[in-house]
Amino acid sequence: MAGRGDFPHHHVLTTRWGDNDVYGHVNNVEYYAWFDTAINAYLIDRGGLDIHGGAAIGLCVESHCAYRAAAAFPETVEVGLRVASLGRTSVRYELAIFRAGQDEPAAEGWFVHVFVDRLDRRPTPIPGAVRAALAHLAAEGPAMQRPVALVTGGAGGIGRAVCRALAARGHLVVVADLDHPGATAVAEQIGGHAFALDVADDEANHAAVAFALEQGGRLDHVVLNAGVVSGTGFGDGFDLGAYRRAMAINIDGVVFGLQAALPALRATRGSAVATASLAGLTAVPMDPFYAANKHAVVGLVRSAGPALAADGIRVNAVCPGFTESAIIAPIRDGLTASGVPIIAPDTVADVVVALLQSDAVGECWFVQNGRPAAPFAFGNIPGPRPLPEDEAT
Repeated sequence: MAGRGDFPHHHVLTTRWGDNDVYGHVNNVEYYAWFDTAINAYLIDRGGLDIHGGAAIGLCVESHCAYRAAAAFPETVEVGLRVASLGRTSVRYELAIFRAGQDEPAAEGWFVHVFVDRLDRRPTPIPGAVRAALAHLAAEGPAMQRPVALVTGGAGGIGRAVCRALAARGHLVVVADLDHPGATAVAEQIGGHAFALDVADDEANHAAVAFALEQGGRLDHVVLNAGVVSGTGFGDGFDLGAYRRAMAINIDGVVFGLQAALPALRATRGSAVATASLAGLTAVPMDPFYAANKHAVVGLVRSAGPALAADGIRVNAVCPGFTESAIIAPIRDGLTASGVPIIAPDTVADVVVALLQSDAVGECWFVQNGRPAAPFAFGNIPGPRPLPEDEAT
């Protein structure tokens, strides 16, 4: 646990009468407001951040607070502030609330800013004066635990974009992929760790989870993203090996990965997102086996979501259309010639991260160009009706 002296900057706040809840202490939500106030006051005062007209603005993409002791009006509190990691477009702060005369925090947590262009809301480099001010807050004391994510199929396409998005939000990311050199390259770019993983191997999935726990001390999120097309179909060209490989990676990999992560996710009340596909929501005559295993992922998530919610684990899926990745390489030219827009991996990654941090359970979110991502609306199955009397007997 970090103490008062481990924070290079302190912001003094006076509690208000309205901060107290019916139990006589400060309502939990106020602590997040204190975090936000301390950070932005520092950025405005020391970094010259122009919140009204500046080209770059900081948006909170993740925050967390753990409560240790109660504070109450009319106390004065101090918010300790330091920077745990400073990237090109994002910064992860660590904060603590101290009561008067106390060295141990009453609450501690983290807050992640991503700086974006005010107009188009795309990530943009942190302004130079702001970066200089943030550099003075570099953490030197005991670090708080960062949230940890394990991403399968993390070496390319959607998986790589998810790894980058999570790292930008302050997560320690384990990039797991059968392509270990590719996973290593991504891990080096984001300050994470690489793990060589065959998702079709049950024991290997358990080893990947153990590696994540060893590196980060916890596991908050799992993204079950590894996938392949089947490369075969019905008829004389049916390839049993290709069929088994697709089933093993696309459905066994999700089952094995989720099963291996359950104990760690229970401990953190974490979340998992599986990468399904629009092929899991409709017919795909050109690859019926791929459609079959993606339908299986959709059915698994819709069923496992409610089943695991009692353990505090949230399980959901994304169902993207044609997304830039190795999977679409054989048909990319045909898609382009037909005028089918190809989805950017970053677009899918944003939906994955939003689902990981949401309260959704058992939902399957479609991702399509030109449409806002949303949970797919499944129709109800037809219910039974009373039989006519002459048939009932």
